[in-house]
Amino acid sequence: MVSTHYNELKNYAYHTEGIENGHVEFDERTLKPTYRLHIGVAGSSHALSIAARLGLPKDIVTRAAEYKSQFGNHEMEEVLSDLNEQLRKASERERALKKELDETRRMRGQLEKEKKQFNEKRKQILAKAQADAEAMKRSLRVEGEAIIKQLKSQFSETNKDKRQSAINAARKGISNVHVPDAPVDDDRKTLTADEVKVGQVVFVTTLRSLGTVLSMKGNRVNVDINGLTATVKVNELQSTTREEGNKLEREQKAAMPKTRKRMGGSAVQRQKEVRTEINILGQTVDEATVSVGRFIDQALLGGVNQVRIIHGKGTGALREGVHQYLRTLPHVAHFETAGYDEGGAGATNVVLK
Repeated sequence: MVSTHYNELKNYAYHTEGIENGHVEFDERTLKPTYRLHIGVAGSSHALSIAARLGLPKDIVTRAAEYKSQFGNHEMEEVLSDLNEQLRKASERERALKKELDETRRMRGQLEKEKKQFNEKRKQILAKAQADAEAMKRSLRVEGEAIIKQLKSQFSETNKDKRQSAINAARKGISNVHVPDAPVDDDRKTLTADEVKVGQVVFVTTLRSLGTVLSMKGNRVNVDINGLTATVKVNELQSTTREEGNKLEREQKAAMPKTRKRMGGSAVQRQKEVRTEINILGQTVDEATVSVGRFIDQALLGGVNQVRIIHGKGTGALREGVHQYLRTLPHVAHFETAGYDEGGAGATNVVLK
């Protein structure tokens, strides 16, 4: 490394391979070095400017500048000085742009984080709204059956026509009660037959579940949901986000290969066992209707046609509440008190359609 003010050496470096010029940036406005090293461009001498700043008489500095201008390398000094000034300004612009870019990236990251948090919160609200709507519908059905039971007790057996008329009127009124549906997730859109592909992750609206398309024939689609194959219509399928698809794929890879069963069809590979019995001892009637509703849904999804509900004997209030709720379910074909060896009055056997 050579430190020099000789232009001959600077020129030598420009024309000789393996040698490179360089200089430490000098701010001509403040006449102070910035200590930023620039490789590829030689620096220019600022001796006279510094001398004037240090207090050398002005007339001496002026005569020295006039004397210096008589030499041929004076123009080279001016060119170098101009180049260095342009380089300094370019460096300042680069630093300013880098700062703006870093700030933009930071803000973008913050916005992405806030967007993700917003979407998560939104999904939680949608899920809660869906659960609340379903609970309200179940509660109304149970209350409706209780009203009908009360009406039955108010009319004597000899006045059957009047009793049945009152019951029919009550049922009609209950069926006309409007329960608002849960809000629809705007991120999803209903798929058409052309948009459904084998291996695609979809959302099944009627089952409120994510699944993977196994096959498709006409308007019917076979979808794998948690290891169970459900046959649904195309218009029951909605799009999913990439995040949901990746999550389902990870869960499927982590799952151990077991056996699978087709709903209402022939046996195929199954990954998950379906419960055929639920114990709701200790629950309130409202809690029990939610538990039983989910239990029945899973049984239907798994292709099970008979299940048992263990509610205990007690005062009989829980059993009666469950029975009232079962009467409101369209997929329940029949239910009866379990046999003596199955729990007797403490359990109920349910046959599904």
